[in-house]
Amino acid sequence: MARSPSGSEAIFIDLGAERRLVEASIGQLDIQAAGSRQEVQYLSGGNQQKVVMARSLAARPVVFLLEEPTRGIDVGAKAEIYALIRRLADDGAAVVVISNDLTEMVGLSDEIVALFEGKVAAILSGGTPEEKVLAHIA
Repeated sequence: MARSPSGSEAIFIDLGAERRLVEASIGQLDIQAAGSRQEVQYLSGGNQQKVVMARSLAARPVVFLLEEPTRGIDVGAKAEIYALIRRLADDGAAVVVISNDLTEMVGLSDEIVALFEGKVAAILSGGTPEEKVLAHIA
């Protein structure tokens, strides 16, 4: 069975509801596309990332696990994705971000779990200076 835009199981896909969901996602996440029918493969990397986020948001999860959410995208798209991640957390979702970008982790996180050789080296507050984080993993 197919899943409806609300996440429930359905025998038939409500194309009108699906179109409304796509259009709402384009507006909510500021996805730059020629229209709601443009194929994702022809969008920029940042807009492709936003589409992935929109698909996840449609399922209304309470936990997000994001690995390298801004890898390979431009600065403007990064800022938009950071704002979305912050909004999800502020709205009560649990958001776990895995990233090798230390600046991203320090600026985005409420809490940082620094790993070294596969083990927890430190648990630090978000906003901890990068050099203090590095001291635990170098």
